[in-house]
Amino acid sequence: MSKLSVVIITKNEERNIADCLATVEWADEIIIVDSFSTDRTVEIAKKYTDKIFQRQFTNYSDQKNFGAAQASNPWILSIDADERVSSELKEEICQVITKGSSDGYLIPCLDYMFGKKIKYGGWYPQYHLRLYKKDKGKWVRAVHEFVTVDGKIEYLKNPLLHFSHLTISNFIQKLDRYTSMEAENLFLQQKKTNIFNIIFLPLIVFIYKYLFCLGFLDGVHGLFLAVSLAYYHFAKHTKLWELWFKNHANK
Repeated sequence: MSKLSVVIITKNEERNIADCLATVEWADEIIIVDSFSTDRTVEIAKKYTDKIFQRQFTNYSDQKNFGAAQASNPWILSIDADERVSSELKEEICQVITKGSSDGYLIPCLDYMFGKKIKYGGWYPQYHLRLYKKDKGKWVRAVHEFVTVDGKIEYLKNPLLHFSHLTISNFIQKLDRYTSMEAENLFLQQKKTNIFNIIFLPLIVFIYKYLFCLGFLDGVHGLFLAVSLAYYHFAKHTKLWELWFKNHANK
């Protein structure tokens, strides 16, 4: 059977890492790329693997490509500390890498937010390419990274469980961090924004997610998520506008 390396990048994940690692103990190798956590993340991870690498965080793609480069097996499963591999997904992964008919696999992700399974609003199923042959895949983009695979890609049926946001405060903090990173990345690419992106795009996103994607069927959770995604676009573009405003003001 082909062997598998699980790659996880971490930074202060002591609340998540044990539960995550417990679901991938069956893998042939577990690699942790830690960005100098100040909590017990590394201490906990050492109970599951001795392949822990400290690396200063540059961006998500760099970290994941570094982790994949340390792998000694032909197959890579890349997951985050707040994700869990179910027994059904484990069996499916073992079957497809043994068969080896494709070079990468898209896995459906099932999100749990604030204690509730999110089924609507465009959240499920969201397919992400997480299982791939080491010599065929490469992570790209600094923010909202994804892996490109040179070869055949197929879909898996069983979901990867994603416990992404335990509290609303955690969600808002992550939203603020990601919108800042994305705005800075767009600014470095010399991309600008406009009044449509700041005012109308958030409204369109809300209507699409809440009404057309049936977000309202998730109750209050669905309403909050639709509003939050609309605000994400508003925050990203206003932060980008601010960067350009400061750039012109300093000239």
